[in-house]
Amino acid sequence: DLNFKTLKTVRCTNPQCSGLKVGMIHRYCEKMKMMGIAKNTITKLFEANLIQCIGDLYRLTPDRIMALDGYKEKSAVNIYNTIQSSTKDVPLDKWMGAMPIKDVSAKTWRLVINAKFHGDEMMAVNKYKYHIENGTVDSFMMECIPDYVYGFSVNTYAMIKEGLTLYWDEIRDAIQFISFYVLSKPENIPTKGRVTLTGTRDKNLISVLTARGYEVSDFSSKTIALVIPN
Repeated sequence: DLNFKTLKTVRCTNPQCSGLKVGMIHRYCEKMKMMGIAKNTITKLFEANLIQCIGDLYRLTPDRIMALDGYKEKSAVNIYNTIQSSTKDVPLDKWMGAMPIKDVSAKTWRLVINAKFHGDEMMAVNKYKYHIENGTVDSFMMECIPDYVYGFSVNTYAMIKEGLTLYWDEIRDAIQFISFYVLSKPENIPTKGRVTLTGTRDKNLISVLTARGYEVSDFSSKTIALVIPN
């Protein structure tokens, strides 16, 4: 007997649950800023068997969307264009944070990526793509997740591995459609050191420091050149 007055959140744990799948796909659309794609639309597409996973979003065509009742050419094309526009110049941490891994956000992935690759975004993207497309969860954990991230508990690592294990096929299927954004470093400017900002993310300050040859990151296990408290 359940006392529902004491329950704050109830989660379905069945990965085959249709409601869970629809919610997962809708959450992905929200995190990827696919504006205008409502949960009602996702539900109709799912019930029509046009999408069953995140990767299926990118396989949709205007003609297939128009097969749904109430969707004319203009609305179908708008949905298609919105989905396709989300495939270009995607930050790696944003995409990983959109995956249905419980309590692991884009912010968490940014900390993971910074701690492992120390600002080398190109290496991070290449490593993630290679191990997701060709490797296993274990190889990904070994090559893409650092042994230590400041502020992480054992539980955080467990949630990452559990989520990757549960949705590995989903992630592997979807990554083929994504073109990741890599911020290039300014040319001919020597790196004087690494700066860690705490308590502030002032864009003007970051621009000044970057222009003067410093690498700015949220956290680094390497030598910190400067710490600016709030």
